[in-house]
Amino acid sequence: MIEIVPLEFTSIQEIKDNFNFYKDKFVKDSVIVFRNANLTHEEHVEINKFFGEKIGWLNFERNSGEVDNYVEDHARIADILTTGGDDIVVFWHIEHVYYKNPIVAATWNMLIFNTDNKNGKTYFVDSSKLYEKLSDEWKNFLDVSVVGMGKFDNDLKFDDYKPIGYHWITNKPVIRLRLDKLDGATNKLVSINGKTPTEQEEKTFKDICSWFNNEVITNEELRMVHKWQKGDLVVTDLFRLAHAVTGGFNPIDRKFVGIWGYRE
Repeated sequence: MIEIVPLEFTSIQEIKDNFNFYKDKFVKDSVIVFRNANLTHEEHVEINKFFGEKIGWLNFERNSGEVDNYVEDHARIADILTTGGDDIVVFWHIEHVYYKNPIVAATWNMLIFNTDNKNGKTYFVDSSKLYEKLSDEWKNFLDVSVVGMGKFDNDLKFDDYKPIGYHWITNKPVIRLRLDKLDGATNKLVSINGKTPTEQEEKTFKDICSWFNNEVITNEELRMVHKWQKGDLVVTDLFRLAHAVTGGFNPIDRKFVGIWGYRE
């Protein structure tokens, strides 16, 4: 497992003055952690917008003009108080791959963290590295595939999507499939080269989904881990990162504010 090494935060101006360094790091590493940032909400919005302007993402704004954000403490997880620091409580996922306007990034500003840093960890796996592990046959198969939401495909919020995306900065291919405890039960192969898939093609797709699930969940050589502290700011590339969260904490002891970055 690869432990992410934080950068000591100095100032917003320092980030702006040296942005080529941070852009290169974002592209190379997919995650930047600033330690001891301790940002106000206004400062958090400023950094998110600045990264977005320079790298290429946009925010949604509410009717009030405020950037859309969310507060997360994971209190909705019913059994979280009985979990340990290595138990995954937010299952592995790539953010909303079925959105027409995909989420490509986020910034997370940790406001409260009153627990041991072995708890409430965030795990990441770069799915572009998993694409590189695919056989040429599977790469070609996914590149002409269209995927639906399986048992959820009647939900009007969801749309069919391509399981291979091309990164908006590097144009590097990325696997973008839903990860599921049900081993792909919510993914459905809709078409291959615009045609209805055969039974053999459906089996191939299921095999790929199973392999992808297994690699993300079990391959610790590719796994990155961030161990949080209060005041951390994380800037993360959610177009290519599958991620999960571990337990071992009381929701009153861990709370952050997140701001999404959308492609358009």
